[in-house]
Amino acid sequence: MQLKGKKADRRLGSGETGGSVGCKISGIGSGEVGGSVGCKISGIESGEVCGSVGRKISGIESGEVCGSVRRKISGIGSGENGGSVGSQKKEKRLKRGIPAKIIIYGIISAVLFCVLWLLTFPVRESEKSCSPQIVVLGDSIFGQVRDDSAVSEKLSLLTGQEVFNGAMGGTCLSRIDATGRMSYTKDSLAFAAISQAMSLDDFGLQQTAYIKESATEYFPEVIDTLEAIDFSHVEILLVQYGINDYHAGVSLDNPEDPYDEYTFGGALRSGLKDLRKAYPNLRIILLTSTYSWYEFSGMTCEEKDEGGGILEDYVNKELEIAEEMGVEVLDLYHDLYPHEVWEDWQIYTRDGLHPNEAGRQLLAETIAAYLENARK
Repeated sequence: MQLKGKKADRRLGSGETGGSVGCKISGIGSGEVGGSVGCKISGIESGEVCGSVGRKISGIESGEVCGSVRRKISGIGSGENGGSVGSQKKEKRLKRGIPAKIIIYGIISAVLFCVLWLLTFPVRESEKSCSPQIVVLGDSIFGQVRDDSAVSEKLSLLTGQEVFNGAMGGTCLSRIDATGRMSYTKDSLAFAAISQAMSLDDFGLQQTAYIKESATEYFPEVIDTLEAIDFSHVEILLVQYGINDYHAGVSLDNPEDPYDEYTFGGALRSGLKDLRKAYPNLRIILLTSTYSWYEFSGMTCEEKDEGGGILEDYVNKELEIAEEMGVEVLDLYHDLYPHEVWEDWQIYTRDGLHPNEAGRQLLAETIAAYLENARK
């Protein structure tokens, strides 16, 4: 059917409208409107509008609009709009542009990340460039003197191998409560914690330890170097602890938990287990504590008991665990220093505990001889 003139058919239910529509057409349920529409078309529920629409079309729920639309089209629920839509088409272009920007930003971020990773890779590699052949862990017997007369330096000269002195004065084999003895001996610096850091290759805890007491100024440098060492290339690890555990009265063992790190024996077992698992080719040698005298009390380590036993009890526990776990051990307690009379402390120590230069030379020679004999 074709409508001519400027009258409107207001109740078309279905069918086809072709030709020219000059004014308002409402209530079309379904069908097709073809030709030219010069005015407003509202209430179209389904169907197709083809041709040229010069004004507003509203309320279209479904159907198809073909041709050129120069004004606003609103309320289209479903269907197809073909042709040119002025303002809304621009809006759609803007909406489609947002995801594209996000993708571009994502690509740029990924590229920058890769570039930074590549630039820092040599730095990370160099962090593990330190590979001494021998590393010493221990307390002030090794750690207190760090110049050319240090035990580690003398040992290096005798063996011809690079030796790193990782010993820190005041540290223990076991973990202990802060109230147990001098507060600067933090759990993070005990052998139980250092061995764990070595095994996990993570010294974050040690790096955050705040040490404020005197004679600990070298601790940060020691921790930095330990972190930089590639322990997979280290040949020998010397473990020398015990005197501070003895002074603190640390329990020798826990019958209910052989790996209790708050006991001397448990900490030693736990640390050795971690290191063996992480570095199966690393040769570990335990060094027992040396004999000691206490001038202020007039007692020797054979008489003085701080709560966990005399020093020899700790030495014997270390010898026992070495045999239990199949680890090498060098007994420096029974045979290194003569201790027949009280005055013997002056021969190799400067205060009854810490070795003087003659004592450091004796320690280095004893260890070097043990290493040499083990090669034969």
